[in-house]
Amino acid sequence: MKIKINCKNCGEVFKRKRRNQKYCSASCRTMACYKRNKYEYVSGGYKKSINKLGAIKTKKENQLLPSELNSKLDSLLEKEEKIFDTKSITNTVTSNLISDSAVYGLKKIFNPNSLPATKGDIEAMLIQIQEMQRLLIEMKFKSRFNVK
Repeated sequence: MKIKINCKNCGEVFKRKRRNQKYCSASCRTMACYKRNKYEYVSGGYKKSINKLGAIKTKKENQLLPSELNSKLDSLLEKEEKIFDTKSITNTVTSNLISDSAVYGLKKIFNPNSLPATKGDIEAMLIQIQEMQRLLIEMKFKSRFNVK
């Protein structure tokens, strides 16, 4: 025995084919699902609304007026600018570059020998160390055998 009931989505009277059938058609069932899950119609289809952070937007019963939305948006943008203030980052990078170049320039002017060593400098230093070792060995040898 088929019972006539009202569709839970559109309210139309229909004969249900199964005992647990609540909607008159598959499209009514889909539309009810969209309403339940707060989908919005966007350019040719239904999509779940998502905010910038990827969280799903929830609709509130108390919607804000456009003027209130604009003021809230402006305050949020001001907070975002304070967090990512590109002017301060640029100023910091510029001041670091200026101070580093000033330190390098002053070192080059007042103490040019304090610049990093080259391969030739290291080889010359090794030769001097070897000469010093040879002289020390000669001095020890002369002092042991009393050679003048």
